[in-house]
Amino acid sequence: MSNESDSEYGFWQKFRRLLVFQVKLYIDAFRDLVMSPVSVVAFLLDLIQGKSGEDSNFEGALRFGRRTEKTINLFGQYSNQNEGRYDVDAAVQQLEENISRQYREGGLSEKTKQALEKTLSVFRR
Repeated sequence: MSNESDSEYGFWQKFRRLLVFQVKLYIDAFRDLVMSPVSVVAFLLDLIQGKSGEDSNFEGALRFGRRTEKTINLFGQYSNQNEGRYDVDAAVQQLEENISRQYREGGLSEKTKQALEKTLSVFRR
């Protein structure tokens, strides 16, 4: 590969990481917005029902939060491949592979294909 190809490949790898990180940030923010009222309601239910410990609603909300944290894997700190988990990274990879395959096989509509090519040409400049 030439230096120009190497630098273009490096750019696309970095740009992809940025986009995936942004998607993860939005998912994480949405999760936080949902978890805030859910945790308050869970706590209040525990007070009303007299629940505490591992079987409490609040602890269940925390367990859910930990699972979603691993699924989002915002900073790549979890190795979900070993656990057989389906995470955001796997979903993005699957989406990329599907779009790439459809693009190669001509499965995308001409309008979609032109839009992708136009977008890619902007970044190549």
